[in-house]
Amino acid sequence: MEEALSIETKTGDVERVSIASETIDHALIESICKELNGRVDREYIRLAVLEAKARYQHATIKAFIPIFIRRYVLKRLQ
Repeated sequence: MEEALSIETKTGDVERVSIASETIDHALIESICKELNGRVDREYIRLAVLEAKARYQHATIKAFIPIFIRRYVLKRLQ
């Protein structure tokens, strides 16, 4: 399943970028696992990422959501 992200350019045009949602989740989980040095089980990290992702499901601008999810998860699990 692909998720379309909308990015508004400086000219006001809206570009749609399709990326695989699972790819983002996997990359985020791997990045957070590395940062936490194995102190938190990968399954807890995955669940926290999914929980954080649900908070932004209705966001209009989605370009920075992975950054917000990462911050939320790290704060919650550290």
